[in-house]
Amino acid sequence: MASAQHGNLRQAPTVSDLSGSTGLAVVVNSSGQCVLAGAAVIIDGVLVDDPKNGQAGTYQVRDVAKVVAGAAITRGANLTTNASAQFIAATTGNPIVAKALDAAGAASQVIRAEIGYRGVSA
Repeated sequence: MASAQHGNLRQAPTVSDLSGSTGLAVVVNSSGQCVLAGAAVIIDGVLVDDPKNGQAGTYQVRDVAKVVAGAAITRGANLTTNASAQFIAATTGNPIVAKALDAAGAASQVIRAEIGYRGVSA
C-alpha cells in the first residue's frame, strides 16, 4: 500500500497493531511504514485513527490536534515526545514538535496541541 496525502492528513501502512494509539506521535520509517515515535524525535504527525497491523494509519501533520500527554503539561508549553510516543514538556536539547493549547493534569490526559516542528529547546 502506498502513502496517501489529503490536506493536513497523510496515510501510510502500519507494521503493528496501532489500535488504541489515537493521539500518539508517529514517524514514517525508511520503509514508508507508520510507526510510533520514540523519545525526543522529530515526528511526522499525530495518529488520528486506530489501524490494525497492515492497515493504513492516518496521521495529522499540522494544525491543532488532540494529543495524549505523557505527564502534567502547562498550557503554552513547548512539547516533545517520550518513549511511549506521548507528548511531554520539552527540555534543553529536545526537538520541539508541538505547542500545548491546553493544560494536562497528568499522563494519559488528551489535550489540544498545535503540531509543527519549532526547533530545539534551549
